[in-house]
Amino acid sequence: MPGSQEYQSASIAFDSHTHRWPGYALNLCSAVAFYFATVMVHLGVQSGPTGPRVYVFARFLTGFIIFGLPYLLRRQPVERGADSIPFIALRSIYNLAAVLCFYQAVATGATGKGNVLNMTYPAFVALIAPWLIGERLNSRKIILVLISVVGVLMNFIDDDFGLQPDNVRPYIWAVASAVTAGVAIVSLRGAALNAPSGEILFWMFLSGTVVLLPTIFTKISQITLIEYPYILGSAALGIAGQWCLTASYRYIDAATGSIVSVTRIPIALLFGVVLLSEEMHLLAWLGALLILLSNVLLAFRTNHEKVGVVGK
Repeated sequence: MPGSQEYQSASIAFDSHTHRWPGYALNLCSAVAFYFATVMVHLGVQSGPTGPRVYVFARFLTGFIIFGLPYLLRRQPVERGADSIPFIALRSIYNLAAVLCFYQAVATGATGKGNVLNMTYPAFVALIAPWLIGERLNSRKIILVLISVVGVLMNFIDDDFGLQPDNVRPYIWAVASAVTAGVAIVSLRGAALNAPSGEILFWMFLSGTVVLLPTIFTKISQITLIEYPYILGSAALGIAGQWCLTASYRYIDAATGSIVSVTRIPIALLFGVVLLSEEMHLLAWLGALLILLSNVLLAFRTNHEKVGVVGK
């Protein structure tokens, strides 16, 4: 019966849409967790002598304990192609650089603007992917990258169209974090073609922990009691955000996940202004809107435009 067929089609569509809601919720939770991890870094650095590198170390050490050690203890045979080794190395190096730059930005500058500028990484992914893994760079992507660049520049000028020389350095760090994150994400796509995700996480967290330990060893004794909740909180929120983001892709595709992830921009701006009394001038708000728009449009048709790569 036609009516029965229409009912069944509507029911299937409803079930499919309902099945996605856990993915939406998990992805949104990851955006909230990632932002509040930066709030912990910002407040913690202001409360004591410990610099942001200790927070980065805590995040990598926690990630190694939660993600790396279980993979090592399972003692699974390593099955990877030789081509994945350079990508795993690039992923580890540039992910560490991205987190260091990002935490330096939010530790010394506004968390809202720092998160907005960090969220320009999809534009750099679009620019870097053709060189590393052979993704196509078409005119549409170039236009959207330019829109994102304009949004970035609008965060460095005031409402009178003059450069803001004061306190610019944190936001240069934030843009640097976006560039290095772009390389890290493209490298992840290349590594994921021939290596299991557990091995990628193992090497990423292990290398970050080993590299950072000598640089923060003398600072451990300088950590004050008031700083420990911030350090542990930032590590827990960062890892929780990573888990939620990974789990969300069980329910939604990579393109949809990328679109939902941009909610970190309004979340960061809203809570930055409300909770931390951060100032955002009009051009910065408009720039953030351009970055958000560029990210959403870059995410559309992503799966169709890739050439044999795995999404973030």
